[in-house]
Amino acid sequence: EALGAHTWFYLHTFAAKYPDAPTEADKVAARWQVASLAQHYPCHVCRGHLQKKLLSKALGPVDVDGREKLSTWMCRLHNLVNADLGKPAHAC
Repeated sequence: EALGAHTWFYLHTFAAKYPDAPTEADKVAARWQVASLAQHYPCHVCRGHLQKKLLSKALGPVDVDGREKLSTWMCRLHNLVNADLGKPAHAC
């Protein structure tokens, strides 16, 4: 539970600090950040669930075109995970 809460804090903070007008390097780094998490998350069960979410048509690819778009994408991902856990959704 603590790992998940800290991970979400990090991901939402990462998105909140992402540039409004990202460079191509910023976009590559953001995509890498999400892909790396999906490959190396310490909880193997959660990692598998995350990988499935990232392939979900409901979520779509990581939206790295600016801070607001990445923050909204991250919120949507969080809500998909929360739905599986029976937790309430956040307003995105």
